[in-house]
Amino acid sequence: MMADFNAIEGIPFSRAKFGRALKQLLADPSLGLVPLFLVRREIVGYAVVTYNFDLEWGGRDAFITEFYIKPEHRRLGYGAQAMALLEKLARRNKVKALHLGVRRENVAAARLYEKAGFTDWTRRVMMKVLKGFYRQGRQDRQELPAARNFREGTANHASSFSWRPWRTWR
Repeated sequence: MMADFNAIEGIPFSRAKFGRALKQLLADPSLGLVPLFLVRREIVGYAVVTYNFDLEWGGRDAFITEFYIKPEHRRLGYGAQAMALLEKLARRNKVKALHLGVRRENVAAARLYEKAGFTDWTRRVMMKVLKGFYRQGRQDRQELPAARNFREGTANHASSFSWRPWRTWR
């Protein structure tokens, strides 16, 4: 799924490189969390949430750096349930604000995020890549989004949607 997400985003994916970073994230809950979204025990998606600290928010805020629902499971309500779950998990971890990036052309995702309560911020989010991560010649480089342990459970008890933390990288 991570390879699929990164292909859609146009981000070069190296299983070894992402694997090392994911292992580090999974090993240190103070960095964030990676919930897997399940329907009837089948993984239908995942998210990567990383923590920050900001005086403006009076403490911890978080960035949803990856949010992915498999194409065959989209438009079935799982994205909305997953967003509600992420908010619940963020609150449990004393996160004061959640941020995310979405490509301008991804209207369906933007609609999902707006329904979940996300809005355009009054500030323009900018970024600078400090290490050579993206390939030379990438046309949309400047438009990239800026840059656990919980008990397993259901996001909505009325459905078969559930989640579990991603604990290991194989």
